[in-house]
Amino acid sequence: MSMKVKEAAELVGASIRTLHHYDQTGLLTLKRNHRFWLSA
Repeated sequence: MSMKVKEAAELVGASIRTLHHYDQTGLLTLKRNHRFWLSA
């Protein structure tokens, strides 16, 4: 499943910046591919 970062943020009720922070700190196990997040 893939979705835009904005769509993922809206789905979980978080900001895009928060998702990027979680990704950088390792709290998420999602892989980024340009503007899309791919579930691992």
